[in-house]
Amino acid sequence: MLQLFRVAAVTLLCAVAGALGPAALPAQPGIDSLLTAARARALAGDTSAALELFEAATDRAPRHVEALYARGNFLVRTLQLGFSNPLRIALAQRLLTRGSELAPRDARFVLEIGRLRLRTPLLRADGERLFTRALAIAREAGDRALIAECAAEYARVYEGRYRSIRNRRVYTSGLVFDPQLARIRFTYTREFLEHQSRAVENAGAADRDGADRLYREALAAVPGHWPSTAGLMALLYDEGRFDEMRTLARSAHDARPVDASPVLPDGRFLERAAIDTGRLRAVVAFADGLAAWRLGNALEAQQAFERALTTMPTADRTELLDIGRLLRVGDSVRVAGLTDSVRAATTQAYWDAADPLLSTPANEARLEYLARVAVTLLRYDDPLSGLTGWRSDRGQIVIRYGEPPIEALFPPTSDLLARDATGRVITVFRYPALDLEFVFAGAPTLADASFAGDFRAVAENARRDEPFRLDNVVLARTVDTLPVQTTRFRGRTNREHEVVTAMSVPATRFSRAIELDRSDIMVRAFVGTTRQYARRRQHARRHPAARHARSDAHPGGHPPQR
Repeated sequence: MLQLFRVAAVTLLCAVAGALGPAALPAQPGIDSLLTAARARALAGDTSAALELFEAATDRAPRHVEALYARGNFLVRTLQLGFSNPLRIALAQRLLTRGSELAPRDARFVLEIGRLRLRTPLLRADGERLFTRALAIAREAGDRALIAECAAEYARVYEGRYRSIRNRRVYTSGLVFDPQLARIRFTYTREFLEHQSRAVENAGAADRDGADRLYREALAAVPGHWPSTAGLMALLYDEGRFDEMRTLARSAHDARPVDASPVLPDGRFLERAAIDTGRLRAVVAFADGLAAWRLGNALEAQQAFERALTTMPTADRTELLDIGRLLRVGDSVRVAGLTDSVRAATTQAYWDAADPLLSTPANEARLEYLARVAVTLLRYDDPLSGLTGWRSDRGQIVIRYGEPPIEALFPPTSDLLARDATGRVITVFRYPALDLEFVFAGAPTLADASFAGDFRAVAENARRDEPFRLDNVVLARTVDTLPVQTTRFRGRTNREHEVVTAMSVPATRFSRAIELDRSDIMVRAFVGTTRQYARRRQHARRHPAARHARSDAHPGGHPPQR
C-alpha cells in the first residue's frame, strides 16, 4: 500500500510539472553546471569540448528540457549548409523534437527546428511553416523576447525571397542569358537586356512588405532589437527612405535593447540568432552612416562610420581598413609587406591623394568607400553561411566601382545547355560609363552568388586597369581641374632648386552661369603637405580674420593672383 502511494505521488508530481511547463521544473545542479561549462567552452571557441559537455548533460537527464534545447541549438548553430553531416542533422532533429513534445508551449524548439530546415536545402520550404507556428506560440504565451526572435527569423525568409526576385527580368524570347557569350561578345549584355528581356514591375513587393511587417512586429515587442533594426534598415535603403533609417538607428541606440541577455524573465536560456550582437551593432552604425552620407551630412556620416569601426572585432576592422583591396594586385602585395607604421602612413597618404577636395572637413573618398561597405553588409550578408557582405564577390565589385547603375536578375532555367544558368539565378551588374559588366550565379534560395563563368578573370583584369573608381561621388565630378605646368631650374648651389609653376585659369567657364559683365577671380595656390594644409584650415576656423589675409603670411602659401 505504501509502495502504491509513492507511485501515485510521483505520478501526480510529474503531471503537475508537465502542466506548469518547463520553467516550473526543479533545477538540477549537476545538469545546470554542465550546461554552464558547455556554454563557456562554446564561447571560447572550443566546439568539440562544448559538444562533449552538452552530450553528457542529455545522457544524464534525457528528459531535461534545457539540456535538450542547449544541445540541439548548438548542433544547429555549428551545422554547415547542405547534407555534409546527415548524422548531426538527424541528431539535432531528434533532440529538438523530443524537447518540443515535452514542452509544447515553448516556441524555442519550433524556432530551432525551423532554423535547421533552412540549413537543409530540400527542406527549406518547411522552415516558413515552422516559423509561423513558432511565432503563433510566442504570441499566445505573450513572450516578447521570443516574439522578436521568431518574427525576425520569419522576416529573413521573406527578405531572402525578396532579394532573389528584386530587379527581376523575364525572357521575351526562347533565348536564355548566357554568361559565356556575355564574356566573349562586347555588346551581348546590352542587346540582351534591351531586346530579349523585360523588367518585372514591383518584383518582390509582396515579400518585401511581409518582411517589413514582421521586422516592425519584432521591434514593437523588443524596441531596438538589433537583427530587426538591421533588416528593416536594409529594406528602407532600397526605397531611399534615409531619414527613417536614421530614426531607426537612433531608436536602437537609445533603447539599449535587453535582447542581448541570453536569460529570459522566467529563467529559460535563449540562444540568439546566429549573428553576433556586437557585429549587428556595427552593421546598424554602418547603415546609419550610409543614410547620413546619402543625405549629404558628411560629418555625421563620418561619426557613424567611426562608431561602427570601433564596434567591429579588431581582426575585421584591420582587414576592412586595409587598402590592399583597392589597389592592383602587385601594389597590394607590396603594401602587405610593409611594417605597421609604414603601412599606416601609406594608407593615410592614399586617402589624402584620393580626397577630391582638401578644403572640406571630411574625406569624401573614404566616406564613399565606407558607404559602399555598408551597402554590402545590408544586401549580401548571409548569416546561414557566415559570409560577410564585403567579402562576397558582389560585395567586392560594389566596393570598387559603387552600386551598379543597371542590375538585372534572370530566373533559373531547366535547360541543361544553359550551363551556369541551369537551376541558378543569374545576376548582371552593368556600369555603362566604365564599359564594365560582371555576371554572377547563385542558388535561388541562398543569399550568396559567385562569379559566373570566366567573370572572375574579368574582375581581375578590371582591377588591373581600374582598381577603384569614385564616379558616383558628386564632389569628385564637380571639382574643376586647371592645366598646370611645373618647371624646375638649377639653384645657386647643387642643393637648391627653383620651381616655376604656371596655370591656366578657365575664367570663361567659371563665370558662364553668372550674369556679370566684369568680375574678379581670386586664385590661390598652396604648396605643402596635407598636414600643413589641415593646420592652416584649423587656424582659419579659430581666427576668421585670417581667411582674408594674404596667403604668403602662412608657411607653404603664395600670394593671391588676380
